Amino acid sequence: MMKIKLTKRFAAAFTAVCLLCMMFAVSAFTASAEQQKGSITVKVNTSMEGLGFTIVDIGSFDNDTYQPSDDFAGASVNINAGMTSSDMKTESLKARDYAMDNGLTGEFARVLDDGCAYFKGLEPYRLYLVYVIDPEYSYSIQPLILQVPYNDENGNVVYDVFAESKFVQPDSDIYTASVVVNKTDVNEERLEGAEFTLWKKVYVTDISNVKEGAEIDSDANGNFYWKQLGGELTTNENGQISVTELPFGTYRFIEVKAPEGYVLDDTPHEFTLTKHSTVKVENDLYVADKGDPVFLPIINEPDKDYSRPGGDNSSTEDSIPDNSGEYGEQSGNTSEESIKEPDEKPGFQITGDGIEKYIIIGVIVGVSFIVIILLFVLGGKKKKTEDNE
Repeated sequence: MMKIKLTKRFAAAFTAVCLLCMMFAVSAFTASAEQQKGSITVKVNTSMEGLGFTIVDIGSFDNDTYQPSDDFAGASVNINAGMTSSDMKTESLKARDYAMDNGLTGEFARVLDDGCAYFKGLEPYRLYLVYVIDPEYSYSIQPLILQVPYNDENGNVVYDVFAESKFVQPDSDIYTASVVVNKTDVNEERLEGAEFTLWKKVYVTDISNVKEGAEIDSDANGNFYWKQLGGELTTNENGQISVTELPFGTYRFIEVKAPEGYVLDDTPHEFTLTKHSTVKVENDLYVADKGDPVFLPIINEPDKDYSRPGGDNSSTEDSIPDNSGEYGEQSGNTSEESIKEPDEKPGFQITGDGIEKYIIIGVIVGVSFIVIILLFVLGGKKKKTEDNE
């Protein structure tokens, strides 16, 4: 009787182990399937840093047949296996116009300092439209229709797609903008002699290569640090600083020296440039020329403890300074501050079936090891019981 009971216990234990093994294998397959997402990297130009791209799922391409998504069911987009690059360009432009006319939006990403925009975690076996959503600039950059995944020339399945978007109008000047600081007191009196530093928000994927001591943070677009552009900029006798030809992106001015007789305002004054603009001089003041330049009002409070000395304070700036800096005309002398840039640019990894095999092999080896231990323990107990009999 004892032998029969031991045999039943052994069979029950063995069955439980087998079920456990099957559960692990199913979990491994499920985890691998969930990890098999795709990505798209769109390359433009480093001068386009800050430019925004959007991506929209427009359907699938099964058996060389295009099946539009619900949002694109009404679009007259025709995609087939025998299309030339010129045909695909035409269809991508039609798809872009349809998406913009119908207000279709998807995931959004800005161009980083390496000239690329990154879209990750994309559902596989879909067609995606990637384009610049701003009407003012969307007609200058070629939209793209990309399949995730695709088969390369060697027959490999590629889930991480890299593509370069061409310029319809290869004029990089249209991707720059201007900003003017207007420094006044509470009575709107223009203040000369205020000194500022200008900083740019630079997005990076690897913050380990950023210069030690840099201000690092993150937002919805990823990790970034603040990079100082040149040295100090000083307001002229009209209380203005003009900086032109700045690439699109987010910047901030920080006051480092207040005008004489006023309290320092060291609050970072942040602004974002997204549309082309220029400035001109009228009546000794910087005013808008083309587009909508950013005019940044910054006010200083008077220093109540300040005793103004006798005599006039001479100005160290011309009325309308014309100094060339790193990013075009600026109203102060600048010098490039050395800051360590990332040595490696963000890239992509090709995913495939290999990782699934390694996961499953690891699970099977582990479960087999557990089974061997259980068999050894149960066998020992069985032998001991038989010896006791």
